[in-house]
Amino acid sequence: MAKTSMAKTSMAKTSMAKTSMAKTSMAKIEANRRNALKSTGPKTPVGREKSKRNALKHGLLSKAIVIETGDGKENREEYDALLDQLLRDLRPQGALEEMLVERIAVCYWRLRRAVLAEIGETRKQLDNARFLKNTKIVATETIGFGETTVTFKGALKGLERLVQAKAEFEQTGNLSSETLFDLADALPSEVYREWSDLSHDISYKRDASAKEKARAFLLERISKRLNHFQRLIERFEEARQNEVTAHVASYHLPSEEVIDKILRYESTIERQLYRAIQELERLQQRRQGEITTLLFFALFAKRSQIAD
Repeated sequence: MAKTSMAKTSMAKTSMAKTSMAKTSMAKIEANRRNALKSTGPKTPVGREKSKRNALKHGLLSKAIVIETGDGKENREEYDALLDQLLRDLRPQGALEEMLVERIAVCYWRLRRAVLAEIGETRKQLDNARFLKNTKIVATETIGFGETTVTFKGALKGLERLVQAKAEFEQTGNLSSETLFDLADALPSEVYREWSDLSHDISYKRDASAKEKARAFLLERISKRLNHFQRLIERFEEARQNEVTAHVASYHLPSEEVIDKILRYESTIERQLYRAIQELERLQQRRQGEITTLLFFALFAKRSQIAD
C-alpha cells in the first residue's frame, strides 16, 4: 500500500510539473508574439527606403564587385553612394527592378575601371617614353656648335675636363701633360696642338715676359673654350627638351592593342548596361500602366454606383 501511495504522489508531481511548463511555454509564446507586433521594422517611407538600400548593398553583385584588399583596393563608400543615387533616381519596386538597378550600378563601376585602365596605360607609356627618349638622346644623338660636334654625354664630359683644366691652370700657371692628354677628346686637333705649344712655351721659355704672354693667351683660350661648351650644353638641353616633349606627346594615346582591348571591354559592359536600363524601363512602364488601368476601372465603377 505504501508503494502504491508513493507512486501516485510521484505521478501527481510529474503532472503538475508538466502543466506548469506548458503554462510557462504558452506565456513565452504570447510574449514573443506581442514583441513581434511591436517590432515591425521601419514605419516611415524614408526609413523603408533606407532599409531597402541597405539590403541591396549586400546583394550578390554588390558584395562581389568592389575590390577591398590588395594594391587594387577600391572605395566601398563610392560604390554605395553610386547605388544610393541610382535607387533614389530610378525608384525600383519589387525584387526584379531592384536587381536591375543593382546591375546598372555594377556596369557603371566596371566602366569606371575601364577609364582607370586607360589612364594607367597612358601614364605608363608616357613615363617610359620620356625616360627612353632621354637615354637615347644623351647616349647617341649629336649636336654641332661651331666646329664641335659631340653627343650630350660627350659635351658634359668635355665641360667637366675643361673646368678641371682651368682650376689646375689657375693654381699652377700651366697644364700638365696628363691634363692635356685628357683634353685630347674634347678639343679639335688644331686647338689641342695650339694648347700643347703654349704649355711648352710656358715651361721652357726663359723670357719671363714671353712666359706671361703665353700664360695669359692660354688662359684666355681655356676660358673661351669653357664658355663654348657651356653654350653648347644649353643649346643641346633646349633641343633635347623640345624633342622629348614632342615624343611624349605622341604617346598620349595607348597602343593599338590596348585601345582595342579597352574598347571591346567597354562595348560589352555598355551592352549590358543598356539592356538593364531598357528592361527596367519596360517593367516600370508595364507596372505604371497596370496601376493606371486599375484606377480607371475603379473610377468607372464608382461613377456607375453614383449614377444608379
